[in-house]
Amino acid sequence: MEAASDIGSLVGAVVYLSHAAHSIRPGEVFSFSVQDHDTMTDRIDFICEELERLGFPSSLIIARELPTIIREQAEEHIVGQLLRPGERPMRWMAFQPLVARSFQLYANDLSGRFKDELSMKRVLMLPFEKSGYYDGSKAMFSDNVRDAFLSADHDMNEAAKCFALGRYTASVFHLMRIVEVGLNVLGPVFS
Repeated sequence: MEAASDIGSLVGAVVYLSHAAHSIRPGEVFSFSVQDHDTMTDRIDFICEELERLGFPSSLIIARELPTIIREQAEEHIVGQLLRPGERPMRWMAFQPLVARSFQLYANDLSGRFKDELSMKRVLMLPFEKSGYYDGSKAMFSDNVRDAFLSADHDMNEAAKCFALGRYTASVFHLMRIVEVGLNVLGPVFS
């Protein structure tokens, strides 16, 4: 089973790029602050990592082209040569019209491919209050119990995941296997 993913963050990052692409006017220089440039770069890196991890090959091909445009083809400009004492000039990143159009095409293509590939996947949603049992951030067993029965660690993890998924019969199966480990430890004491 694949690791849990925050698909909402991935969708949000793709939508962010799509909105940025839609704000570009044809034939104009597209500029934005250095801070926005850094945010965009971080989101593109995150998108590439998640697409690779989730197995979205078509989207990943397009997403891997965006860092080249963002990092290598954006030009830095400093605005505010005549400043009052203590003021700092503003730094902006700009795309020339052809580069901006290239970014726009890739970002829009990424959005479409991502939507298509996402429609070919089944996405499982868990209630927030149970998601911690699935990803291990909420403990079903204390550290003392885990340390005392190391051989039951796999079943402890699986019992928690099955509980989170609402597979209660399967969760009980793993819980019984944990009890079995405990009985095997205690058996010689009482015989």
